[in-house]
Amino acid sequence: MWAKTYPRDDLPHNNLAVIYGGMGQLERALQEAQEAVHLDPNDSNNVANLGFSYLALNRFDEARRIIEQALVHVPDNFVCRVGIYILALLRGDARTMQQQVAWASGKAGVENIFLSIEANTATAHGNLAKARDLVQRSVAADKRDNLSAHAAATQAQAALWEAQYGNVELARKEVSALLTKEAGEIAKIMAALALGEVKNVQRAEAIVRELNLRAPNDTILNSVWLPSIRAHVEISRGNPAGAVTLLHAALPYDLGGKPPLPYSLPGLRSRTSLS
Repeated sequence: MWAKTYPRDDLPHNNLAVIYGGMGQLERALQEAQEAVHLDPNDSNNVANLGFSYLALNRFDEARRIIEQALVHVPDNFVCRVGIYILALLRGDARTMQQQVAWASGKAGVENIFLSIEANTATAHGNLAKARDLVQRSVAADKRDNLSAHAAATQAQAALWEAQYGNVELARKEVSALLTKEAGEIAKIMAALALGEVKNVQRAEAIVRELNLRAPNDTILNSVWLPSIRAHVEISRGNPAGAVTLLHAALPYDLGGKPPLPYSLPGLRSRTSLS
């Protein structure tokens, strides 16, 4: 309706690109991002979103060209810097990755996110000691900048990593410490995934009930995250068939994701076949 009423306004198209990307409708996301740039090519957020739309479709050369062009005009665009980091990670360019981290150093609301991204990278490479240090530094930056929600989400994600690497007691300890505080939705989702991973079924199910009660009409929460948590629980119970059934509702969103929470649904499905 907004786009029809104000056909020269780029914002609804940019918003739709984000929504479609989160829902896994990547071609539609690209179309909306292209239209947003067509309507306002000088808006660096539009250009960054277009770059990420290409990135989601594995069109890396186009993504890099678009994002680098945007940075020429707006070198401090945070989203573009994240895009450059991800593209560098994909081609193994550690120097460019570190340049983005160095750029973020000391910047409020930016340094913390780059440190948590770096922690993700370290975890993926199996370097848990480095990841733990980066998490601590990210949380310290969060506290410095009064960003408690991001701090909790980062700590909850770290607990999930520990659980996935088999460090059960450490994961349980981190989740218990986290849930004694006021945690936001993202942190609770990650905590529940970790609890499912370490077979703490009752606490995981309690969080599922709480989240569902808070937002019964939230499509992504109820079609992606809650089934994912329940699937972790069923895997821990030795019931992979039940996990497959639960994940059926999430099929339309398999290619979706929204930072800081990529859905990782194909990976979770593959685990059901190995359980």
